[in-house]
Amino acid sequence: MKKYHNSKIIMILLLIVVLDQITKLCVYNFMDYGNAGHINIIGKLFGLTFIQNPGMAFGLQFNIPYGKLILVGLRIFLSIVLCYAIFKKNTKLSSLEIITFTFMLAGAIGNTIDCIFYGKFLNNAPINAPFDWFYGQVIDMLDLHIYSGFLPSWIPFFGGKYISLFPVGNIADVAVLISFGLLIFISFSQKKKDSEKI
Repeated sequence: MKKYHNSKIIMILLLIVVLDQITKLCVYNFMDYGNAGHINIIGKLFGLTFIQNPGMAFGLQFNIPYGKLILVGLRIFLSIVLCYAIFKKNTKLSSLEIITFTFMLAGAIGNTIDCIFYGKFLNNAPINAPFDWFYGQVIDMLDLHIYSGFLPSWIPFFGGKYISLFPVGNIADVAVLISFGLLIFISFSQKKKDSEKI
């Protein structure tokens, strides 16, 4: 018997993806871009800042021709693998593993929608993009300001560089972060169980 009904999984997926897309479209349509439109919510610690990310998490990009297409392809492939794990291997996974993979899938879908469609329908593809489809920029807005500034020059490799310890993200990113946190928890729990058997 399945531990998690597919309808519950689909409801969680839809909830995260729809909430992610609604917040992105609201930010795109009603907020000013960058620091000019920044809204403080919890002092300087947390707020909303509208930015557009042309690459992956933390703004990383494949600096090769059609690198964005490769990124979108990887996201789609990951989504297919996660769908298979969630819906076809349901009985072999624990409820926590299903939730973990569902959050990861929702995050992947949320940001993939931006990449595939936003360049065309929101006209936000970078100027140098070869075409609009698949080159949309991901909309970010959740700004957790733990620390940002220039690091002291004596720090190896990163000295003198400006860093932000938690870049601006979105609900899809939060879902992926939660899934990684759950994966770490599952891994440690399994190691603890294995050590107790010895």
